[in-house]
Amino acid sequence: VVKISLLSRDWSTLYHNITGNIIGRTQDAAIAAKQKDGNCILYSFSIVQEYTGAGKYSSSRRYSNGVIADKFLCENAK
Repeated sequence: VVKISLLSRDWSTLYHNITGNIIGRTQDAAIAAKQKDGNCILYSFSIVQEYTGAGKYSSSRRYSNGVIADKFLCENAK
């Protein structure tokens, strides 16, 4: 891993589509990692905390991930 950058300072709240109740919150990051060929790959990564009630949330877990860019110069990771 060359660089990890949070994409926002705050959590994003998740709401139930029908009831509108809070069901959790997410936070997103971009992760640049060096590959064997010397170039970098850029991943998106999200964590989620499920809402447990009374203003409390569960422990963080992986929510989603994917590739944003599959090849770029590592010195461009900011």
